[in-house]
Amino acid sequence: MSKILLSNMTNMKVIKDWLTKKVKNTTAKKDGRDVIKLVPHRSVGGVNLPGYEISQEWEVYLENAGIYDLALCHDVTDIAAQQKTFHYLDAEGKKRSYTPDLIFTVNNTRIVCEVKPLRYLLEKETREYLSILHRVLTREGYQFHFLTEDQLLNKPRCKNVKKIIRYKSHHLSQEIITSYRNLVIDKTITVKDLLEHVPTKYGLANIYAAIMKGFLCIDWDVKVGLDSEIYLPTTERRSLTYEQVSTSGRYGPILQRLVLEGGSEAERILAIKKSEGKQITNYNPLGFF
Repeated sequence: MSKILLSNMTNMKVIKDWLTKKVKNTTAKKDGRDVIKLVPHRSVGGVNLPGYEISQEWEVYLENAGIYDLALCHDVTDIAAQQKTFHYLDAEGKKRSYTPDLIFTVNNTRIVCEVKPLRYLLEKETREYLSILHRVLTREGYQFHFLTEDQLLNKPRCKNVKKIIRYKSHHLSQEIITSYRNLVIDKTITVKDLLEHVPTKYGLANIYAAIMKGFLCIDWDVKVGLDSEIYLPTTERRSLTYEQVSTSGRYGPILQRLVLEGGSEAERILAIKKSEGKQITNYNPLGFF
């Protein structure tokens, strides 16, 4: 056997031993996945959100988009990404584990969410696997939901999220908040009007931060800008909600049924997605930020 081949085999063994040790150490760290360390070769990262002690980790940029959308939904709380693993027995009695992309709470309802491309979710093998997980999670007291590029990359809301999320850490004084509320309390005005009536050093940044924090509202389905209408959140007119996100897009309203029940409609839509020749598993981060 040549020296080169022996050398390559030795290097492969060293790499394998390192990876095995890395995975064991990482998975033992917490009940979930430390994806930034576990898969450093992939496009992974973390999102720091106000009010959360740890970074919300994501494996693909679609998950990143999902975290940002949920962060702007003011009925969503306790967002956790890659931080809990469920253990269960399969049909053959073998031990299995499952780590969800996202877990969050909406109006006291705990939701486990998979953030995946639509085409992947509609594949027969995937749907069979997700049906098993659905039963497991139901027993654990969770609802099982799905988010895809059809919902998360739905324009113009997607572009609005990109813009507003940048102000998640912007400081906003109580004086400015009160001024905004007093001006908008009984009417709807535009961003431009608000800038003129409440001039501040960081005028536009303050307005976008107020929207980010839920003190002011906009129509998320209309491109945000100087002519955007601003209003206070009320029962009838609220800020972005999880229902708006989950039911948006072409297939959002029927996605749960398509994935968990399948049928001819799921097969038809899968065929359409395949014919398009596109499957979004990742997208350019520069196109999101």
